Formats: sequence, C-alpha cells, structure tokens
Amino acid sequence: MGNAQRVLQPPKLSPDGRYLTDMNGKPFFWLADTWWFAATKRMSESALKVLLHDRAKKGFTVILLVIGAPPEVDPFSVEAGNEGGCAFLQNGGLNTHYFDHADGVIRKILAAGMFPCIVGSWGHHIDRFGVETMKHLWLEITNRWGDLPVIYCVTAEADVFLQGSALHETISSVRWGRLFRFFNALKIVRKLFRTAAGGQSEEIRRLLATRVEKWDEVARYIRQIDKHAHLLTVHLHRKLLASELFHHPGWLDIDTIQSGHTKSNAGFMVEAARRSCKKRPFINLEPWYEGILGNFGPSDQRYAFWACILSGAKGHTYGAHGIWQMATRSDPFLAHWGISDWQEAIRYEGAKQIGLAKQWLMKIPWWKLTPDIQATATEAETITPYEPFVAHINNQYVLAYFPKGRKNICYRLNNFSTHHTYSVTYISPVTMLPQREETFTNQRSYSMQAPLSKDWLVCISRFDEKTEK
Repeated sequence: MGNAQRVLQPPKLSPDGRYLTDMNGKPFFWLADTWWFAATKRMSESALKVLLHDRAKKGFTVILLVIGAPPEVDPFSVEAGNEGGCAFLQNGGLNTHYFDHADGVIRKILAAGMFPCIVGSWGHHIDRFGVETMKHLWLEITNRWGDLPVIYCVTAEADVFLQGSALHETISSVRWGRLFRFFNALKIVRKLFRTAAGGQSEEIRRLLATRVEKWDEVARYIRQIDKHAHLLTVHLHRKLLASELFHHPGWLDIDTIQSGHTKSNAGFMVEAARRSCKKRPFINLEPWYEGILGNFGPSDQRYAFWACILSGAKGHTYGAHGIWQMATRSDPFLAHWGISDWQEAIRYEGAKQIGLAKQWLMKIPWWKLTPDIQATATEAETITPYEPFVAHINNQYVLAYFPKGRKNICYRLNNFSTHHTYSVTYISPVTMLPQREETFTNQRSYSMQAPLSKDWLVCISRFDEKTEK
C-alpha cells in the first residue's frame, strides 16, 4: 500500500452526526467528481493519471465510480468490462479478474489523496441478478477494499423507473442482433407503457417498492459485514430524499438526492436541502453535469454549488459530460446526452470555480452554516430558486449568494447588533476574489446591493470577533 493510503483514513460522521470529519476530527468537505466508467476499459491509465492530477489540484476530495455494472449499458457488454472482463458471469457469479483491474484504479485514486466512493452497480440490476448476487458483489467489495479508506454507496438510481431494465435489454438485443430477445423486451416495454397510460400505476408503485426493499436488504447486509463501519449512502432518482425513500433507515449516513439535469428541478434541489434530515449531513449526489445536453455551464455550476451549500448541504458533487462516461470525439459514447470529449471536459471552468469556492469556505467554519430561509423571503409560499440564498454562522458570519435571474438589486438583512461593527465583502463567485468592501456599525439592518448582470457572493462578518476555527 502506498504512503498516501497509509496516511489517509476514511471520513466519518461528526459526533453530532451533522457533518463529516477527517481522521483528526476536523470537518471534511465532500467535493466529488463523477467517473461512472472509471473501472472499465473506457478509462485508460494515461487518462486516469491526467484526471487524478487535475482534480486533486482543483481541490476535489471524493471520486464516484461504479464497481459492477455502470449505467446505460448491458452488464455483459464491452463498455461494462475492463481488461479482466465484465464483473458478472452469465451464471450469476463474479469474475475476479474484473476486480483485480478495478483494484488498481481504487488505489490510484487514494494515492492521489482523494477518496473513492464505490457505487455497487445500478439500481435496476438487482431486478436482473437478484439480491443474493448483489450481496455477493458487496462481499467482494468489502473483502478487497474494506481495509482501505473508501466510502460506500449501495447503488445508483435505486428507484430508477422500471422500464429501465426492459429498455436496456432492448438496446442490448439490437446490438447483438438477437431479434427474439428484442421483441420480448419490446413487449415488456409496451406493457409498462400501457399500464402507465391507463392510469394503473399501482402495480408500478408496488414493483418499485419491492425494488427499494431489496436494496434496503443489501444495505443492511453491507452494514453487517463492514467491520470498519465505512460511510454508507445511496444514490436515487425520484424527487425524494434517501431518508424518505428508505423511511429513515439506520444504515444511512449521508442523506442524498439526485436533482438531475433539468433547470426545472432547481426548486427541488433547494427545497430538498432545506428539508433534509437534521440527523444526517445532506449532499446532492447528482446535480447538473457541466456540458450535458450542451448546457449547464460555469454559471449553472456556481449556482448549484452555492444553492446547495447555503441551503444546508455539507458538501457537493460535480459532474462533467464527457468525463462521467469517458467519451471522445472519435468515440461519442452515449451521445444522446450530447457530443463530448473528456479532454475538452477536463478544462470546463465550472470545476475550477467550485474548487475555488470550496477553498474559500475552508477559511471559515463552513460546517456551522445554517440556512436563513426568511432572511430575504417574500410573501410567496412557493420557493423562488433564483432569489438570494442566505446562511449564517452563529453571530459571526452571514453569507448571501445572489444568483443571476433574481428580481431585485437590493435586499435588506436584519437582526444585526447595534453594538458591533461589521465588515462587508462583495466577492466574485468566478474568481472568489473581493470586488468591493465596506463596513457598517450601530445598525440593526443592512441593505445588500449587487448589479443584476451577474451573480455575487456577499460575506458579512463581525469585525471585532475572531473567527472560530
């Protein structure tokens, strides 16, 4: 084991269970990048080296990768395998040679100073392989890497729409030219469409509930066999928190959502963070991927980061289209999400800018940030996701993020002490450098004013207080 792996210890829950800490008990900021296909042939050794160097330099701390079968491909396809073959055997067993190759990827991530978050296949795979095979998968994972500082994610999209399995079979059948399987899969898809179209969704809900029960059983099994009590979470698909989908399970350490790749979900992203379980840290495991569908550029990445953090998240997850699936211009893999190239995606500015944001937050006790939902609230009952987000740290700091798209230039904050002086810094979220500074004293309120043409971060701090570290 390399030196970095001997030094690193896995992050864990804080004593109060509200945030993550490192081996020394210091708050740990989860800033993850998404590499679903990192354990497959799609990730070459040279690409892995370049990506690890870049993400470590930008301040990322976690890498999400799938062990088993990644999304949107058949588990037995070339795209799902690595130099050792595919993870699963046709008889339901496991191919140890696959895991031998994946071991090198896991250890290189650790050697670069980041933590692998191991995701155990995709949610619909349990329908195909069954609970016992998924338990066997996780027994292999814990036996191989349980002594290493890794993080566990039971599965991804645990509740993905049931048509997923049939559609994957259909796609695989077309690829392999097996017309019999193609038409069988097509019948299943048509049946599910008819069920949904006829309003008979009870059967689908029942099947999805059964799926969730299966993954809950696997999660409890992981907790049982994991002698080192690694952090354990789950990635999901529907508009629910993990703690809501699984009814507040005892095995869940990090409460999560996937806000997905549409701007219409901005309100859900904010609302879910605010209502997240107060007993666990909250992290959005899949917000908008930069460049996906030709959209979600740097300003969207800044928005997603600050909207989540100032709404209660204790970390953030990033993804770049081109890197999550390791596509190139000559190999436009999964191009229905948009043409991409990982060598272009590595230069996306959004990753750099949220890395700078995380670096800036390290200067203050960020883990104590508490959303102030009413700070700039209007009388509207629904969330307005493009109005300012405000959070405070005791009486020391107030942070406010002004996204583009807000209605007003000026917003008033109240409840300041008339016995203290406050420093106000207007910061560019692009560079995280101060653009304007001023002070005020003996005032109960302060009016924040920022031009509508771009987004802003405003930091108000007690001038005569020492920052608590």
